[in-house]
Formats: sequence, structure tokens, C-alpha cells
Amino acid sequence: LWSGVVDATTIEKFAQTYKGSAEEKADILAAYSQHQGDIGLILTEVMLAEVDDEQRIVGVIEAAIKAKEIKRTKAFTRTKKDAGKRRRAAESEAAEAAELRKELGLDDQLRKAKGAKRKSAGDSDSDEHAAIQALVRQRTSARMNAVIANIEEKYAQKPSRKKGKKTKAPAAAFAEPSEEEFQALQAKMFGKK
Repeated sequence: LWSGVVDATTIEKFAQTYKGSAEEKADILAAYSQHQGDIGLILTEVMLAEVDDEQRIVGVIEAAIKAKEIKRTKAFTRTKKDAGKRRRAAESEAAEAAELRKELGLDDQLRKAKGAKRKSAGDSDSDEHAAIQALVRQRTSARMNAVIANIEEKYAQKPSRKKGKKTKAPAAAFAEPSEEEFQALQAKMFGKK
């Protein structure tokens, strides 16, 4: 199990050891069997797999087919031809993500965090971590406010526009009686003994 901090550098180090390893090959073949050879699903299933890795992954699968470890499926043959579509979809998704990142201001905030990281020599990881935590808190708060607003809108009392019987409007908020009214009510209810 991993016990350290996960950041971009640790992911890159892991990717260097994982890609091309026997563990990755086993994961590719397991995903091939699970998804009957559908390359698009294999790419989503295998850890750290990207569209750029497709040729390498297909090579691993082709080698396993030649070694008769697995059988060629119709889905594999069919989806192998869709590489261009997957690449265009990935590029489109990356462009959309960059646009959203820019729109939400995440690029600027992360640049500030990285700039602060470069400036400070000592506690740089915690500065970046704190900046990311602040972004997450901000987005979570905005989402919760939106959820609350939706619930209020959904369940707020709406005036009835039905014709026919009129219903009484909900009573105003309960007001406490004055001291004299309270004493009169008590005397009336319990009577003077």
C-alpha cells in the first residue's frame, strides 16, 4: 500500500515503472477479457492508459494473440479501426477541460500556488497543498449553495391559483401573549380554586 503523498511527481515516477511492466500487461489482458476486446473500454480500464498509449496497448494484445494467450474478438478488430475517432474525442475533451479550467480561474490560482512554491524554499509542498485545498473548499461551498437554493426553490410555498374553494393562508408566525393575556387564559383554563 502507498503511504506517501500523491502528487504529479509521484504519479510520473509510478508511470515510468508501471508502463511496459508485467503488471501492466496482466492488467491489459484482464481488461481485454472483461470487455471482450473493446479498445475504448480497455483504455478506460487500464491504469494510466491514454489515447497516446493505444498503439503500445494494441501491440501487447496482438503479441498475446500470437502467443495464443487470448483469442481475437470481433470487438477488438472493429474498435481497433476507431483510433482516429478516439484521438479526436480526446483532443476535444482536453480543449474543453482547458477552457473550463480557464473559465473557473483554476489556471491562475494554480500558477500562483506554483509561483509561491518556487519562491519559498522550505515549505513549498504544503503551500501548493493549501492552495488546492482552498480551491476544493471554494468549489464545494459553491455546489452546496446551489443545492440549497434548488431545494428552497422546489419546496418554497407557492401561491395557489386554483379556482373554487379558497384555503386559508398559513397562520402568521406564533406570537407570545402578553402577561395579562397569559394570566387571563390560565385563570380561564384552570379556574380559581
